[in-house]
Amino acid sequence: MGYAVVHMMKIKSGAVGGIQSHNNREHEPKTNPDVDMSRSEDNYDLIPCDNYKRSIKEKLSNLVESSRAVRKDAVVVCNFIVTSDNETMDTLGADRQREFFRDSVKWFSDRYGADRVLNATVHMDETTPHLHIGVMPITQDGRLSAKAIFTKTEMKAIQTEFARDVGEKYGLERGVEGSERTHLSEARFKEQKALKMANEHGAIAQELYVLAEDCKRELSEATRSLETVKQELSTMQDRKDTLQGEIEHLEAIDKQTKARVYEALEKQKSDLLDLQERISEAKSELSVVETAVKEKKTEGAEKFGWDGMAERIERARKEAGKDNHIKALEARISLFERFISLPRVKPLWEEFQALIGRKKPQKDHER
Repeated sequence: MGYAVVHMMKIKSGAVGGIQSHNNREHEPKTNPDVDMSRSEDNYDLIPCDNYKRSIKEKLSNLVESSRAVRKDAVVVCNFIVTSDNETMDTLGADRQREFFRDSVKWFSDRYGADRVLNATVHMDETTPHLHIGVMPITQDGRLSAKAIFTKTEMKAIQTEFARDVGEKYGLERGVEGSERTHLSEARFKEQKALKMANEHGAIAQELYVLAEDCKRELSEATRSLETVKQELSTMQDRKDTLQGEIEHLEAIDKQTKARVYEALEKQKSDLLDLQERISEAKSELSVVETAVKEKKTEGAEKFGWDGMAERIERARKEAGKDNHIKALEARISLFERFISLPRVKPLWEEFQALIGRKKPQKDHER
């Protein structure tokens, strides 16, 4: 009579990919020389699962009550190997082997819940046929806790009750307690050791994965920040170009304005100089006229006297025809009258007459 072998390995998040690759033969195993990949097509699934991580995530979402994130070092699945020694399995034959593995899957599904069973795969490409069945350690009250379910008491109960409920049907008895290694082939023991190492290193791999994700997130944020800075710089550069254009335009206007102002000042300067020159000429002319008036005043006073001047002029005119001397005098008087009627002399003459009391000076609007 052979022994019923049930061996469990706790799998953490980081080792999920490794157990999937091993169970589904996604890569050729390097730690187990008993695997014959040419016979891998004889392997079969009783509960298929192509993506362990996705299925685990879905079951956690559906079955775990807590909204808190799963701890990085939490056990997410317990991988059981169910088999017996090679001679016993050969004796069972292919059909009985399949029935044995089906009953094993039903036993685990009934004990822990079918909704908690992740996968069930039979390997026929090794020395001894065996079943890999993954059970997620989710308690009935919705907690993910391998410690709460698979206690030492439960592990002993599994060995005893599985042999009683399933093993006896196929002529298998419970193994000797504490002698799991003797019931496994050397290659199987090495495989379990490799899975254990993968599980231990899986936690490190998970931490590295989380770290890588954090780095990717930080890089993404840094990239977004860089793009924001680039956009701001581009906006600032556009504003700078706009301001530079405005400055150049204003400088051109300023230059043109200065040129016009300078030109206007130069013109006004020229006009001012011309005006000053004209004023100077007018002053000179006025001085000449004033001198002439003074001279004429003196001459008139000396020769004619101002009192009775009009009567003498009239008398002289009457006597103008007497002799040429009078005619000459009339000519001089006529010349004088024309002189004092000049626009610039006339006001002075009138002021002069007002000064000697002969006539009031006219106001500007009467002239």
